[in-house]
Amino acid sequence: MSILSLRQTITIILIVLTTIMTAIWFVLDGKEKAAGITGSSLLPDECHFMKHLHLGASSYQAIMPGRLACMSPVRYFGSQKQHAIRYTASGSVVGIDEMRLSLRLGAFEQQHAINELARFGNSLSLPLTGRALPFSVIQALREGSTGYWDLGKVRLDLERQILSPSLHEIQLVMHRKAYQ
Repeated sequence: MSILSLRQTITIILIVLTTIMTAIWFVLDGKEKAAGITGSSLLPDECHFMKHLHLGASSYQAIMPGRLACMSPVRYFGSQKQHAIRYTASGSVVGIDEMRLSLRLGAFEQQHAINELARFGNSLSLPLTGRALPFSVIQALREGSTGYWDLGKVRLDLERQILSPSLHEIQLVMHRKAYQ
């Protein structure tokens, strides 16, 4: 039996703590319903999944006939506010098809920014799948990989794009398989 490295142990502890904190927040805060532009009670509350991390999106807005979306303001962090993260959700009145976390990485402190993306990803995963992101997703984030995972009700895609030599974008995209 091998002993976990200090880095793996710390990562596991952070994931567990994030999951516990998110669960407590959902129990204490209750589920808010997004007051979409139609006022329909059929609209789910995906716009508010990131609210406890100060990344709550506004109410749904029409983006084209039959399609709705919400987008959070950009949250800057890191030294000199070089990293930026944003959350979006899109779908129809029937339900949300896609939730996306986008992280723009600055040139420095990239591991810190990736850890933040993992924390936000766990907060998005918990209400959708009932659990935190699998460790393999966190590991792929840290290793610079891309990929996709079947998480039951959702499919998670990890995408990367190099915008310039000093600016990279990482996206965690959750596609809902069926409305429930």
